[in-house]
Amino acid sequence: MRLTLARYALSLTHDRPPAQACAEALGQMYARVGGCGGTISVTPNGDVGIAFSTPRMAWACVRGEAEACSGIDRRRTAAEAGLAGASPLVEAVAL
Repeated sequence: MRLTLARYALSLTHDRPPAQACAEALGQMYARVGGCGGTISVTPNGDVGIAFSTPRMAWACVRGEAEACSGIDRRRTAAEAGLAGASPLVEAVAL
């Protein structure tokens, strides 16, 4: 096994917001194995982070009484979202 994406993203959430942790984990995966993918992280207090480096990834989330949020296409790069250290090809969403 060359990289365990979920474990690595989880380890990064200890000192980063989940969207940044997901984006950085995907950047590391691309650097190590040249692969693309996606990950969703939810912290114990309900912070949600979504990141993907594929052209599309379906995702949805509802937090408490709030409206549902969802997406599928990439809208912006991680750099445009202000997430340092992420691949320029990563869509990162912080909810």
